[in-house]
Amino acid sequence: MRAAAMAGALALSVSMGLGAADVYRLEGGSLYTDRLPPDRVKEGYTVLDKDGREIRRMPPALTPEELEAEKRRVLERREQQRLDQQQQQRDSALLKLYASEEAIVTARDSRLGGLDSQRAVMVSQMSTVRQRLELLERQDPSSAEIPVLRQRLAANEETVRLLLKERQSENERYNADLERWRYLKQTGKQTGAMPTTRPVER
Repeated sequence: MRAAAMAGALALSVSMGLGAADVYRLEGGSLYTDRLPPDRVKEGYTVLDKDGREIRRMPPALTPEELEAEKRRVLERREQQRLDQQQQQRDSALLKLYASEEAIVTARDSRLGGLDSQRAVMVSQMSTVRQRLELLERQDPSSAEIPVLRQRLAANEETVRLLLKERQSENERYNADLERWRYLKQTGKQTGAMPTTRPVER
């Protein structure tokens, strides 16, 4: 090791003595040369000026695994930037749409009330259809109307199920908007570490 270091130092002094503009120190620091061997470039090297001061350092070339990992990191950063930009746009839209918490609560209650009204209409229709169906099944079991009524009843039941599902989704969405709105007003920010919410769509 000491012999190699002395040889390297000697090579460096000779190179500098010859007035070389740059000297390359190969990775590991044991070999100095004024000409960079092409087959050693991937190993990494340091460029020194004629006084032995470091000008720049080129790290070893990445392995295929390291290149793949770096590619993933770049894609992840880009995706995060895209998500951050989308969140900022949603935050801006949320603050423009609602001037107060009360406005969000009013909009939520109005939306949920509308869905409840639709469901009430469907339930009423289902009651009427069910009564008619029961009557026919007692008085005229062979009536051609029975399959039609059963189909209508099934369709109404599905509509009620979907309305309940939509009501839950809308309630969660408005409540998330309300929580986000409070966070933005409290912090004075349009982005932050708080979990992101669904887009504001009205």
